[in-house]
Amino acid sequence: MNFTGKTAFVTGAARGIGQATAVGFAKNGANVIIADISDMTETYEEVKKFGHGVMQVTLDVSNESDARKAVADAEAQFGKIDILVNNAGIFPLADFTKQTSDEWKRIIDINILGRCICHKPYCRL
Repeated sequence: MNFTGKTAFVTGAARGIGQATAVGFAKNGANVIIADISDMTETYEEVKKFGHGVMQVTLDVSNESDARKAVADAEAQFGKIDILVNNAGIFPLADFTKQTSDEWKRIIDINILGRCICHKPYCRL
């Protein structure tokens, strides 16, 4: 695949599937915005090796104002976002029957209600 001239925004990019996805887009020519609440240094360095534009954004997808700011910052740097990979998610290794209401709400806010990182008519933002 050739993504030259395209810009991809990948949430949950600090490790795992998000990291591999961000690196894959960079390998195939895309500018890449990596977003996560965790340290993204490793992903940033891997993406940067391919010589295309890269930007990292510390982002909690459950926070609408942070999501809007992340989009605005990405568009200011790259002009537009062509591809969105809304990969951010959490999966606490705990008995869900013993989780507090706040812990359960956090899971729902991130995994289900996590902000669509765009401003297109079909998105909630």
